[in-house]
Amino acid sequence: MHLFQMKKFFIISIFSFLVLLAVFGLACSWFNGQAFNGTASSSNIIQKFEIKEGDGSTEIGENLEKEGLIKDKTFFYFYVWKTKAANSLQAGGYELAPNMTIGQMVEKFSNGDIIAETLKLTIPEGYTNKKIIDALKNKKPSIADEFEDIVNCKCLNKEDCSCDVFSKKYGFLRNIPQGVDMEGYLFPDTYFIDEEETGATMASKFLNNFNKKVNQELKDEVVSQGKSLHDVITLASIIEREVKTDKDRRLVSGIFWKRLDDKFPLQSCATLAYFLNVDKPQFSYEDTQCDSPYNTYINPGLPPGPISNPGFASIRASILPQESGFYYFLSNSKTEEIIYSKTFDEHQQRKAENNL
Repeated sequence: MHLFQMKKFFIISIFSFLVLLAVFGLACSWFNGQAFNGTASSSNIIQKFEIKEGDGSTEIGENLEKEGLIKDKTFFYFYVWKTKAANSLQAGGYELAPNMTIGQMVEKFSNGDIIAETLKLTIPEGYTNKKIIDALKNKKPSIADEFEDIVNCKCLNKEDCSCDVFSKKYGFLRNIPQGVDMEGYLFPDTYFIDEEETGATMASKFLNNFNKKVNQELKDEVVSQGKSLHDVITLASIIEREVKTDKDRRLVSGIFWKRLDDKFPLQSCATLAYFLNVDKPQFSYEDTQCDSPYNTYINPGLPPGPISNPGFASIRASILPQESGFYYFLSNSKTEEIIYSKTFDEHQQRKAENNL
């Protein structure tokens, strides 16, 4: 290599290195700026955020990102590491907004700036409206009656209905038939009950959460399949009560949708438990013959509305079922195993083998 070429190569190498160094410096500066001064958005809408006992910076960062309070959990991890704040983050309920910086949030967590006199209401997946109302009566009885009147209202989408204000506000309630209440749309989660809470604001918290979790992408997927959201939530509520794992949820969803297409009864014991208001390991033949629109043994198709308030996994399974060759399934209450069959004869054989 000639001296001139060596000099040229050396100059180009130095220049390239300096460019890379500058790019790296800019990237570090941008990242540092996002971690210390960046915000998720300009929204100043206050949200309740909970740090549970035992949560570390990993869980806190993941939950902040999931709730849309920060852009990226990595910025939170970097800030906590840089400021050595990991051991000062305190459990409790906080009021945060997306226009707050990570530093402002961490300051609240470190100071233990917990919401005063806030009650926590935890609703498990599959709870019925009745169970939610009972839980609320234990936490804040003063608002329970108003809440009950709203969520059990059966005249939604009717002009002279006192609670029709909710179906006008929440589009997903407009498909609920008259005579059916909000069962299925009270999203299971942990909620904070403020001192000034009313039954109406509490109901709005459940419905806002449903609208957030069942987002537009999922709603569009339902429309693309030619289904109604009400049918999807109704089936999700049955799936929620029938099976427990994601794999089984999707397989059972596939079986149920296949039966609906074939006009074959769903034959779900969960629907019997709902209208008979009793849970039994095994229902009798007489139970399956009871006259009710919720009896999926004698009525083909879906019941008029949901039988519980399903969680996200069951809703997703209802929207995205797993196709299979199965047409029947059994639940072994002792082992919690779900036993699948392709034919009725095979189904009967599995019942005999498992004493079901």
